[in-house]
Amino acid sequence: MGAAMRVSHVPFRVWDRDAAQKFFIDGLGFELHARGAIIYVRLGDVLMELLPAEEPEDPTTVPYVFGVEVEDLDAVLATALANGASVVRPPAKPISFWGRQAVIGVPGGPPMALRQYEAPDGPTFTEWHPRD
Repeated sequence: MGAAMRVSHVPFRVWDRDAAQKFFIDGLGFELHARGAIIYVRLGDVLMELLPAEEPEDPTTVPYVFGVEVEDLDAVLATALANGASVVRPPAKPISFWGRQAVIGVPGGPPMALRQYEAPDGPTFTEWHPRD
């Protein structure tokens, strides 16, 4: 019986591929993984495919598309801002995990989230419950 093994790639529609590619590489540490005319940026084993899109009239109304886990939210946020990102939602405690999350505007693309888990929580932690 066949089953999915892992996420291979995520399409990410951007209106300025050059700006988005530069931001992911210089601002967040992704690696370029171009295949012909297809532009991927890679983080670990996951490829983000940068696909062309029309810029919305008001990019701030676009919901965030995906998130990445970070070790130090404040440091990554500072680096992202220094590389052209904007703050869509400042760091805050979320309701579905222990830690903090911020949402940033990606240069040339839609927003994304930066998530810092508070141990022992994480993507595979099964004993999560709301804290008082």
